[in-house]
Amino acid sequence: MARTILPKRYHVLVIGCGGTGSAFMQGLMPYLVHRGDGVKEVEVSICDGDIVEEKNLVRQVFFPDQVGMNKAVALSESISATFDYAVNVIPHYLESVSDVRSAFGHSYACMPVLVGCVDNLKARAIYEEWFSGADSAAYIDCANEEFHGEVVYASKFGGKLLSPLRSRVFPSFAKLLEQEKESMKFRSEIDCLARAVSAPQHIFTNKMSALLAVNAVSAMLETDYPPTGVDFFTMRPMAVQHQDTSALLPKETIIPAPASIEKAG
Repeated sequence: MARTILPKRYHVLVIGCGGTGSAFMQGLMPYLVHRGDGVKEVEVSICDGDIVEEKNLVRQVFFPDQVGMNKAVALSESISATFDYAVNVIPHYLESVSDVRSAFGHSYACMPVLVGCVDNLKARAIYEEWFSGADSAAYIDCANEEFHGEVVYASKFGGKLLSPLRSRVFPSFAKLLEQEKESMKFRSEIDCLARAVSAPQHIFTNKMSALLAVNAVSAMLETDYPPTGVDFFTMRPMAVQHQDTSALLPKETIIPAPASIEKAG
């Protein structure tokens, strides 16, 4: 099989500009701006319907004069002031599969990459449904708790799965999604800061989740192969473990990774 399986153009859609999403963009932008010649064309969109609050300044990449602004608008403002790179801004929540499709636009020669940085089951159910209906796509699903978390990499190309969704990796999560489909709530009941009051969240937990997601995107741009499997991490003690999830897929659906990636793993 040829080494390259993906198109040369990518559209990275970051949903959620809070702790993980803003940290992800903080890592992605320097990479995109300072990478070498001959690299892929990458369109970037950031999405959030929330506003910056004073409490967000503790754990998210915002500034005092941005309090009261939409998070996606504020993050875009910071990016444009630092990097010569235009990003698309979606200052509202994506509450349906059609909303996600509209956010990516109608560029059929582009590989859609959804980076989910949300703490909401209803939203994740929508993103999984979007991924399931896509012909080729990558869905990077970031999740973290007090000291640990995981980043699940679901990917497919030409209608064939390369790596499964979170609901396939964690069967108990699939049950939760089914229960949540009847809910009308899209925002988390308890935000990161509220959780930190009762169960303090390590300040680097969001950053680790974001770093793993950025690393996955950069590897995809450099190898033309989407990220697969799941990364588990913990901050106390600090450790990261990658798990291959291809065994969860029927053998006939799997596209083997290029030899260069297998050796790197």
